Amino acid sequence: MQTRHASARAHPDPASAALLRAVLLGGALSLASWACAPGQAAPVQVAPVQAARSQPDPLAALAADSAFVLEDLRWLSSDELQGRAVGSEGSRLARTRLAQRFADAGLEALAPGYEHAFRFTRRNEAEERTGVNVVAVRPGTGRPGRVIVVSGHYDHVGVRDGEVYNGADDNASGAVGITALARALRGVPLRHTVVFAAFDAEESGLRGARAYVAEPPVPLDSVDVNLNLDMVARTAGVLWAGGASHTPTLRPILEDVASRSPVELRLGHDRPGAPEGDDWTGQSDHRAFHEAGIPFIYLGVEDHPDYHHPTDDFERVVPAEFMDALRAALLTLLALDQALPPSGR
Repeated sequence: MQTRHASARAHPDPASAALLRAVLLGGALSLASWACAPGQAAPVQVAPVQAARSQPDPLAALAADSAFVLEDLRWLSSDELQGRAVGSEGSRLARTRLAQRFADAGLEALAPGYEHAFRFTRRNEAEERTGVNVVAVRPGTGRPGRVIVVSGHYDHVGVRDGEVYNGADDNASGAVGITALARALRGVPLRHTVVFAAFDAEESGLRGARAYVAEPPVPLDSVDVNLNLDMVARTAGVLWAGGASHTPTLRPILEDVASRSPVELRLGHDRPGAPEGDDWTGQSDHRAFHEAGIPFIYLGVEDHPDYHHPTDDFERVVPAEFMDALRAALLTLLALDQALPPSGR
């Protein structure tokens, strides 16, 4: 967050990428047509309907995955990655791990692959820099032409004055969190297409999210909402959900999630005109979507003494707090998938 004051499925061929874009643009293409390459006739026979089976339990899957999730958080915020500054070797290592986790979860890459590079220039600097977003998608089964973007930036501020800023909470927690949600949802049918995006260069001015919105891999007018995770590891029992003040139709959805959440989920930190530091509308990547007219839900925690300090380390994370926050995020995503109105935004 900005200062407050290998799988074989790694890359689909161009034909399947084009078909996915057609689904998103039109919303009417059946997923069965994915099996047909261009120029081939549809199969004559259709596989028989299988006997009904119980659906996987994503919350149980997330709980079973907890040791794996915590190890990813430990590694992403270790000294080995040197604070994941934009353009660094630590950044490259981080995005390679995140892309592999997306592949492990069965997500598809969008052209040109999982990694989407962009260029930017920081204020008061002449040198252009390169950032890299990591983006993946799972098609929906009910409203495939409508999209939920789930995001969490993976960069942090690197090394300053010889000290490594590991950014365990900010925002290794959100980056690892979105990969954990993707894995928990394996085999779980969702109505909406879900894009998972690990953004780069958030600490440099939301550059990765702005690059995504400027050149979206799926049409922006297909996106119903952005669910953004930034600082979700250190809740001290309270997780905040922002966005409902801007989009009141989200309030009953979030209130329902709050009634079932394992962590106290409070709505707020999004009121226009609130005192400086209290309105988090512009404080993370969801701002880029908000400015494009797309509703958002931001999940995050209050500042703590280690925020933007070299002491934001994995050892200061309470594992149970982090996993409860991810359960709340998973409940939020599932609720959005079921409750978003048929007419879209």
